[in-house]
Amino acid sequence: MKEILTVLILTCVTLPALQAQRLKKPRQQTKKAVTENMYKSAVYAALEKLLGTPHYEEALELTSQLLTNYSDGGVYGCNLNFIAGNLYYASKEYEKAYAHYEAARVLGEGQSGVYNHLNDAANRTMYRIEQVKIEATKKAAKEAAAATKHHESNETAAEADTACAVIEKVLVYSGCDRSKPNMDLKTCMSTGITTHINQTFNVNLATQLNLNGKHKILVSFTIAKTGEVTNVTADGNQPNLELEAIRTIRSLPDMKPGMQRGKPVGVIYGLPILFMVQ
Repeated sequence: MKEILTVLILTCVTLPALQAQRLKKPRQQTKKAVTENMYKSAVYAALEKLLGTPHYEEALELTSQLLTNYSDGGVYGCNLNFIAGNLYYASKEYEKAYAHYEAARVLGEGQSGVYNHLNDAANRTMYRIEQVKIEATKKAAKEAAAATKHHESNETAAEADTACAVIEKVLVYSGCDRSKPNMDLKTCMSTGITTHINQTFNVNLATQLNLNGKHKILVSFTIAKTGEVTNVTADGNQPNLELEAIRTIRSLPDMKPGMQRGKPVGVIYGLPILFMVQ
C-alpha cells in the first residue's frame, strides 16, 4: 500500500467527499458467520460500492440491515458501528456518529490498535458536538452585537486578524529571507509548510485504519501577531485524520508575524491536505 500526501495553500476550499471504511477483517467469526462471511454477502458488496460516495442515506440503510443480520456483536458489530459512525460523521450528524462510535468502542475493547482509533473517533466527535454548541452561542452573540454596532474604527480594524490574501507585508516562514518581496515569501512559506506536513503527517494511519482512496482534510489556522500557530481546526470525513492534521499544523515552527499598517497582526490561513492511498 502506498500513501501520497499533497498540500496546497488556499483561502477557499470545497467540502470533501465521503470515504468510510471498516477497521479490519475479522480475526474471529460471529455466530451467523459460521455459515456465511458477512464480507462476502450481497448486502455488504452493495455497501462497499457506496463507500466513497455521497449516498449517505442508502449506505446507512444497508449498514442498519447488516447490523440487524449480524446482531450478535463481535468484530462484525464493531466494524459496522464504525462504518455507521463515519457515515453520520460525514453527514455532520455528530450525536448519532458518537452513539455508533461508542457502540464500536465497547465491541472493540481488547483489540490491539483498533480500540485506540475508536477512542479517538469518539472523543473527536464529542469535541465536534461541543464546538457546534459553542458556535451557535457565538453566532447568537455576534448577531446581538451587530444589531447595536454601526461602525468600527480604523484602529480596531488594523488590529484584527487579516486574511492572507490582503496582508500588506506577509509573514515570514522559518528560514525564508524577509527582504524578499511578498510573492517570493508566499512561495517560500508554501514550500516550507508542504515540506513540514509531508515529513510530519503520520501516513501510516491510513493503513492502520484500513482506509482507501482519496481523503481531504480542510485545515484553517491563525498565525498570531506573536508568530505562533493558533486556532487550528480541521474538517474532514474521518476524525482520526482530522486529529492528525491538527497535530501536524500545531507543530509548525513560530514565524515572523505579518504586518498591516506598520503593526504586527494575526493572519488567517486555510489549506487542504490531500491524502491518497493507493
